[in-house]
Amino acid sequence: MSMLPELNTTVQLFPIVELADGRSVGAKIRQAGREEVRLDVLTPLKTGAQVVLRIEDEQGDIWLRTASEVHWTHAIPGGSSVGLYLEQPLTDQLLSWPDWDRRESLRYPLDLPVKFWWQGSTKAISARLSNYSVSGLGLMSPERAILGRPAIIAAGSSLQDMVCVSAVPCWQVDSTEGVMIGFELPAGEGKRFGGQRQLKIDLMPVAPLLIPPLTAS
Repeated sequence: MSMLPELNTTVQLFPIVELADGRSVGAKIRQAGREEVRLDVLTPLKTGAQVVLRIEDEQGDIWLRTASEVHWTHAIPGGSSVGLYLEQPLTDQLLSWPDWDRRESLRYPLDLPVKFWWQGSTKAISARLSNYSVSGLGLMSPERAILGRPAIIAAGSSLQDMVCVSAVPCWQVDSTEGVMIGFELPAGEGKRFGGQRQLKIDLMPVAPLLIPPLTAS
């Protein structure tokens, strides 16, 4: 018989962010994907920061400890709301934990100027990137798309921080500001639009830890 708790368990899990300066600060996970989480943490953090996410229970048993990269931040009272890409994916049990919202793909708001070109056209269209996920983008465009017609989207003001991706529009909605177009990206390409766009920084090595078994009540 499995000793792992069911989803209606009374076990409490506590997310903790370990910082490079040796401090450990409390956090609250808002949304969880297989290889990423969005959480609130009780300290200011910058994009590109390398941290360790630890999840433990009230007994101090560690359920997860993994190196992580901060790719999105938003200031909140007393700290930051951040997006973390995880080196070690969440287990099915943690992914389904009832205290946080499970998502197949987490979406993060941005306000970033971009240019894009429809396939077969040399006309550059100025637009704004409104949000991104690992597999998609939301773009505010001055004109409507032909759904399914690929485009090249470029962001960045210099060669050092330029990001250029191929994307396919899959939906669009008219708004007072233009047309919001949802683009699908090749797997993982959306990560390039995070705060650490131009360089892939090696994650801090952290030995993977197994979920400890719980004793029967």
